Amino acid sequence: MKYLSCGCCGAGFQRWKGYVDQDQDKGFGICADCQAWIQGIENKQLDKLAAEIQSTLNTGNAAKFAAMSPEIRREFAADAIAKGLVTFSFKHDRQATG
Repeated sequence: MKYLSCGCCGAGFQRWKGYVDQDQDKGFGICADCQAWIQGIENKQLDKLAAEIQSTLNTGNAAKFAAMSPEIRREFAADAIAKGLVTFSFKHDRQATG
């Protein structure tokens, strides 16, 4: 198996079965811990967007939307971004991330 350096935290790691190469320079990738951290941030952002979407719905549709699983609401929010129905940006907060 190939060894890589994490382009996020700098740790060395060995690729695992099913590892998907990231858009990194040769010899770099994203370790499992950083992938989980990134996914957690993405989930929080999509949850926030889903709540914003839900707040615009009428009472009946809002209740239906709320009854969906978090994964389905996140997928809906991500699809809305991909289709250009909403715009979304990430703001980097240096104090929050160190």
